[in-house]
Amino acid sequence: MRWLVIAALGCGGQRAPGPAPAPPRPAPAPVATAPAVELPLEQDLKRLADRSVAMYRALSAALAEAGEDCGAGATKLDALTATYDDVVAANAKLVRDGRGTELRAALAPREAELAAAAKQIMGSPVVARCAGDAPFTTAFDRFVGGP
Repeated sequence: MRWLVIAALGCGGQRAPGPAPAPPRPAPAPVATAPAVELPLEQDLKRLADRSVAMYRALSAALAEAGEDCGAGATKLDALTATYDDVVAANAKLVRDGRGTELRAALAPREAELAAAAKQIMGSPVVARCAGDAPFTTAFDRFVGGP
């Protein structure tokens, strides 16, 4: 019985060395891919619709934050103009190019979101109070791509 315990523990002799472990496989070389080319916004109507909704939501929030302060409203409008000038330009280009129907079709699924934001914008205290304030209306005109 003792020999059985010794054999089980492996004390009966040394094992023959096994095969050497295989060297680690080299990591696959990264595949170079060309960066995705982003279409101009007026050619990517889904992205334009998404950015348009984001723009109207941001406008609604900015005007709400301005309260009744015309100067704060104008400052926020100028910041939004810098952020969303591509959206305004793409919308204007589509209309100029006679593609207004395509634009409306792209925006149609988001109509409820746009309408809700527009309602908040038009009902904001800063719009009501500052409609006659030249710096505010100038900033608003710049934002919507006016003169």
